[in-house]
Amino acid sequence: KKTNSIDMLHGPLAKKIVLFSIPLAITSILQQLLNSTDAVFAGQWLGGDALAAVGGVAPIISLFVAVFVGLSVGVNVVIAVHIGHDDIDKIKGAVQTSAAAAVVCSLVLAVAGVLSTDFILAAVNMPAEAWAEGAQYLHVYFIGIVFLVIYNFGSAVLRAKGDTRRPLYALAIAAVLNIAFDYAAVEFLCLGVFGIAAGTVIADAVCAAVIVYFLLTEEESYRLVLKDFRVVGIDLKTLMHIGLPAALQGAVFALSNIIIQGEING
Repeated sequence: KKTNSIDMLHGPLAKKIVLFSIPLAITSILQQLLNSTDAVFAGQWLGGDALAAVGGVAPIISLFVAVFVGLSVGVNVVIAVHIGHDDIDKIKGAVQTSAAAAVVCSLVLAVAGVLSTDFILAAVNMPAEAWAEGAQYLHVYFIGIVFLVIYNFGSAVLRAKGDTRRPLYALAIAAVLNIAFDYAAVEFLCLGVFGIAAGTVIADAVCAAVIVYFLLTEEESYRLVLKDFRVVGIDLKTLMHIGLPAALQGAVFALSNIIIQGEING
């Protein structure tokens, strides 16, 4: 039976590690480039203030991406450990726990992001003339943050079983759609920064939907079963024990960029 997974438990590892790592590296690059796409359209079509608004919050976007990726490491480890022990029931519980954690984390981050928008803009010394558009972009971004969290947590489930290709496919679709939606927003719909942000959120939503589809149709032990939503306490504890330090580690580098940008703009 054809499978999308790479079996890391049997046979030589060298070739498998390369096949696993290349899609993972490309995925990381694509994730960081999504906001750059928005900045390009803002600068080329909307002018300097829009570019300052979208480009100015790029370090903030990078910070949140680092947090998502770090937290998803916890998901990856929890499920991978159960796979190593060949414990099918615990794999199922970990998948459901990861889905529940994704929903809760996305809601917390969305609320925190919207409430702290002014603080964030002040931290990067956003120019007064770009402040309103910067706030608009961040508000839309944070409202749609649930899709980014779902993508990262869902991708971590697939990667735990050795599948790094399908998360890359989903993100590649989002990257193409992001370009198309951004172009339509500024060229035909005249929606400005709001349109660019909304186009990105829609692309992220499609990306998350593709990942959820993969999980809903996955082989039984890794399948997401919506009616079986539950939280396994020990899995959640391990997820946070590993994911939070990884998220903080990634956030440190992003914070340094925020501080540097704030000094430059100041």
